[in-house]
Amino acid sequence: MTAAWLIVIAPWLCAAEDNLLHNAGFEALDGGMPAHWNLFVQPEPGAEGRLDTQTFTEGARAAYLHNPDTYAKDPCNNWSQNLSNTVAGKTIVAGGSIKTSGAASAAIWVQCWRKDPWGMLRLASTADAMPVSGDTDWKPVAVKFAVPSDTDFVVVRCVVRGAGSAWFDDLRLYETGTETATPAEKSASAPPPPSPAVKEASEAAVGLARETAAMAKTIESLRGANETLRRDLAQMREDVADLRDRLARGEQPAPAPKKAVPPLVPHGYAEEEPRP
Repeated sequence: MTAAWLIVIAPWLCAAEDNLLHNAGFEALDGGMPAHWNLFVQPEPGAEGRLDTQTFTEGARAAYLHNPDTYAKDPCNNWSQNLSNTVAGKTIVAGGSIKTSGAASAAIWVQCWRKDPWGMLRLASTADAMPVSGDTDWKPVAVKFAVPSDTDFVVVRCVVRGAGSAWFDDLRLYETGTETATPAEKSASAPPPPSPAVKEASEAAVGLARETAAMAKTIESLRGANETLRRDLAQMREDVADLRDRLARGEQPAPAPKKAVPPLVPHGYAEEEPRP
């Protein structure tokens, strides 16, 4: 682990009082599930997501995910929590502890979302600089980044990709320290202001870059949504055919299965506004 990442992780280890996540250790329960957290597991024989009371770092529980095999198109099975825009425009650190067993990849993600127009503005992952895979004992990971100022809410995810198992515990999300330089020091070290023409061109370039990035992410989100819709339509056709067969045989139709929430779309945000 590099010295730079030690600097990032050190304050995280003692920042429990500043933690913006709710139920960060998965200890509080609501109907048998960890309060404030949502779970997505793509239906697949052997795929699993649950609380583990035997393997943990803090308290008495950890979040667990298992994929028996690699999906044809990885759905990124995950636990997630939505948070309001209290961190918009700020620099934050997100992290936690991860343990893996035969895992292709496990990480903590932070997605920055905008509601109008709808789209994901940024994705930060601990896997970029601190990957966890294979058979790894509990390892602290963290990622530091700037949240776009037009972010409406963020989604924190515990993610496992490919085959294997992963445990997540003791998560953190907090703002970094503020600027300490005096106004005089800032003024002395500040570069001269750009000319109006340079400033206008720079702002136009930044705006174009943002729009291009947002459009690219929106297109990618739409592709995922279209693929999910295609699978749902195929499943509906199978259900209709099965229902016809049952009715022809005089059988009672089977109860309709509960529709799974797409894995990378914020779950529950429309139904209940995130708590501050």
